[in-house]
Amino acid sequence: MKLTNVGNFNDIASFVKDKTERFCKEEKTLKSLFYYMFSERDNIFFFFFVGFRIKKSSYGDCFDSFLPSIPVLKEKIKAPKNSIVGLYLQNSPDFIKLLWVILGAGYRPLLMNLRLSKSVLENILKDNNVACVITDSEVFSIETITISEILNLQSEKTTDVSDFSDEIIFMSSGTSDSVKLCFYNGENSFYQVCDSLTIIEN
Repeated sequence: MKLTNVGNFNDIASFVKDKTERFCKEEKTLKSLFYYMFSERDNIFFFFFVGFRIKKSSYGDCFDSFLPSIPVLKEKIKAPKNSIVGLYLQNSPDFIKLLWVILGAGYRPLLMNLRLSKSVLENILKDNNVACVITDSEVFSIETITISEILNLQSEKTTDVSDFSDEIIFMSSGTSDSVKLCFYNGENSFYQVCDSLTIIEN
């Protein structure tokens, strides 16, 4: 099958190598990674069903659709910059969108482990002074915002990403009540992205 989405390159490895080499010359931040991720605007981001028809959404479509959600989130939360915002959501296109919306608004996303009990999660939210949780299912004791309240609204304000955060917080799988939080910044993520080239080449 002929590849049509790797620019002027003949294979994926060459394409990724070129991008990582260019990425090396940029600031090693999540903001840089964000713009690299969505720079290939015509590439397909995901497929979805509308009735029995398969539709597709490009990286450019997604970038244009959720970028205006950043000021919506800022207005909704009104929390100080670098506050922690929980994200309780199954892996999905909306999960990816909201991850970047939270970062773009200047907050640190806490990726909540859906396998953990609610009582354990509640303790983590309390102990870490989490500002709110964005979800499509559970309601938590702190402010809980549905994904539709963020992604389905468009702000008239100009999107400003100058506050872009540079940290993502992961939860370990945990056993009983023993859960660790792992903090990753743009530089950590940069090296993980570069390692992907080795995986592709192998």
